[in-house]
Amino acid sequence: MNKREKKEILVETDEYKKASSPNVLSCSPGPCYCLVVYDPKSKTAYMSHSHDDFFIKYSIDKIIKSYKKNINEVKVYLRGGKIYYQDYKNKSEAEKIHFPERILLVEYIKKHFNEKNIDIEFNDGRFALNIYFDIEKGELICTPLKI
Repeated sequence: MNKREKKEILVETDEYKKASSPNVLSCSPGPCYCLVVYDPKSKTAYMSHSHDDFFIKYSIDKIIKSYKKNINEVKVYLRGGKIYYQDYKNKSEAEKIHFPERILLVEYIKKHFNEKNIDIEFNDGRFALNIYFDIEKGELICTPLKI
């Protein structure tokens, strides 16, 4: 039997994609967010990549509907959301804009997954990252993005 070739599937900004093992989903969120929802039983994963919290919320709703039966078995990861302070007058102005948005997004994700007793793994958003999710291994790999 031929083993399927592993492919890297790039998720661009304002996209969400589904893939299955042995493939790898990838994106490079700087100020964007990357949400990964992985089902170890079916060896499938979704990745959503956007700077727009409304798009992430939209993709969460679609992803939850697609995993109807296995939703209690998924693993959820949120990465990204780096603030580029140099784009603002000062640090407090940047944080005043971005922190409330991030808190609302995290609360939305918690509401939709924690009510199903699903753990969510977050990062603090300090770094721009290259993100790879190896579906075969169920492994999230994050490396610093060189800007």
